[in-house]
Amino acid sequence: MSQSPVEFELSLARTKNNEPLTDRQKALLRDIIAEPTLDLWRAAFTICLSCPKAGKPIILWHAVNAVDPTFQRMAGPRDQAGKTTWDRVPTSDILAAAVRWATH
Repeated sequence: MSQSPVEFELSLARTKNNEPLTDRQKALLRDIIAEPTLDLWRAAFTICLSCPKAGKPIILWHAVNAVDPTFQRMAGPRDQAGKTTWDRVPTSDILAAAVRWATH
């Protein structure tokens, strides 16, 4: 049985210390790619990925910027709960492409 494309990319993904992602990080990425929501984006956007193309570790948000230059580049103001506001949440396709971009 072969891996799905997302599972393959998650198997390649590494942390800033070049270690495999934790099970929690992989689960969060699986969840947001499957069904992007604001709450999941707020939990996942700071996942740090080793990125050969950038030559340094980057966070998921920056990988999204790399594949979607129209995505928000600056953090929005904080809401009443103290959480960063976002103009939009990246789509499943953009998130999958961002992980793929960061892993190769």
